[in-house]
Amino acid sequence: MSEVQAPVATDRVVTIYATRGGQMEKITTNVTTWGELQPLVRAKGFDLGSLLAAENINKTDLVNDLAVLPGGDFRLFLRPKQTKSGALDRKECFAAIKAHLAVYPSDKHKFIIDGKNMTQLSTPVVQELVAKHIGGVASEAPAPAPVKEKAPKAEKVEAPKKEVVESVQESKAEGTAVSEARGLTDTERVDQAITLLLGLEGEYDSYAKVEKHLDRLSDEVTIANAPAPEVREETEEEALAREAKEMMSGY
Repeated sequence: MSEVQAPVATDRVVTIYATRGGQMEKITTNVTTWGELQPLVRAKGFDLGSLLAAENINKTDLVNDLAVLPGGDFRLFLRPKQTKSGALDRKECFAAIKAHLAVYPSDKHKFIIDGKNMTQLSTPVVQELVAKHIGGVASEAPAPAPVKEKAPKAEKVEAPKKEVVESVQESKAEGTAVSEARGLTDTERVDQAITLLLGLEGEYDSYAKVEKHLDRLSDEVTIANAPAPEVREETEEEALAREAKEMMSGY
């Protein structure tokens, strides 16, 4: 009767990412438990005495040395252990915020209150901001979103009333008004309409209403024809930071 052999452990890539500082390292190993992996992680310069570990496949914390690791490639996230008060100290908060802003620069406003940046805020306030926006849920309402700037209106071309009227009369006389409009962009068409209407200002009661609608049309055309934002492929570091943020939000 043949003996049943244990499955052979295979090499796989373990990507290590520290949420504080954004340090990333990779190791290739065939170890199967957390206890066996720890020396390899320490060899890469990580202080496991002050860090908590979690893996991204089963999304579980690695606490027990006998905890079984995923069989394929996986990511190991390391986050700072909290102090007895349940929050990072001031220095650790600054490091966490800087690492977060390196990946998400648009979040800068979230760490500013009444014009004061993190260095001007009290430690409890900084800890609350870190808990709210990086590693946990806070009791206070989230910081207000930045005000979206309205697309600039197309500048009105000022021209003397007499010159505008003469220009319109010449176009009509020569029969070129329609042909000149062809080949123009939508923005140029609206600008042309605004310019032509300047000669009617003050002469008709409906002028103000038409001018208002043209301004609104100018805004709509500007937004519709704005260039699409450049789509940039996410780097591995950014992907790790994003995934770490999503996992840590549950703690």
